[in-house]
Amino acid sequence: MNTTALKLMLNTSVLSLLCQKEMPVDLQCIINGERFKRSEYGHKIDKRLSVTYPVFLDAYALRSGVRGDEQDMYEFFMLHYTDDSIDIVRSQCIRLSQIKDLAGHKVESKNSLSFDEWRKIQPSVERLKFYSGWFLPTLGQAGQHINLLNIYQKFGADFCAEVHRVLGIYILKVNPKTARMKINAMLVVNGILVEIFETKDQLKYAFGDRLLEVLEKLWVYFMRSNFNRLSEINFFEAVKSLNDFYMKYGFIESLGYPLHGRLAKMLLGDVVRGKRFN
Repeated sequence: MNTTALKLMLNTSVLSLLCQKEMPVDLQCIINGERFKRSEYGHKIDKRLSVTYPVFLDAYALRSGVRGDEQDMYEFFMLHYTDDSIDIVRSQCIRLSQIKDLAGHKVESKNSLSFDEWRKIQPSVERLKFYSGWFLPTLGQAGQHINLLNIYQKFGADFCAEVHRVLGIYILKVNPKTARMKINAMLVVNGILVEIFETKDQLKYAFGDRLLEVLEKLWVYFMRSNFNRLSEINFFEAVKSLNDFYMKYGFIESLGYPLHGRLAKMLLGDVVRGKRFN
């Protein structure tokens, strides 16, 4: 994949969901220790820095404090690969320099590279692809990022990419007025599927054997744990997504009959009677 295609830019709010790396402990301790001394804006910068700096290190496969020109490299990355404004980037760079000085970081002596030279040093395409997240341009007027991290972690990058690709097709056939509700219900389904099934093959071929377990967990989520006036509608939408998305597009073997909310309630039988609340 061409890295220019990834310069959409990385959305920093999405990075906060996807970042699995932690700020170096000594730097984070300084941030935590100064929390009550910082302004609201300063707190916002610290929160952002605690995500963007680990992402930067991960993208370039660097260890903190090894390169003398690391902060120039971080600034280049932020300006060229994220959607943060110049002012926000500059504030994060100044804060990074400040906490590194307070931590007493000593680095190897290296000549700094210019921005033009840094252009030739490409971050990992794989990591950039991951951190770009999963965006559905046709969801709503401006599109929306959706969180498929649990699917990615449990069933792998290829399976997740295919789910994302097919979601782009599926959403085109959905009434725009109900699209967000359907996607949100599907995200709940995703969480339950990764909880129950260990592999994508088990999901595909053993789903029928554990259908009642899936349906009961959906019922508990919508009708007991997260009950509101739309709970039954959301439950019906979640069950429908199993039929209209996962089975229709081959991620789960067809049961041989259409699965829908009313049938799900019949299959659950006594499980759903008198058990709306915990």
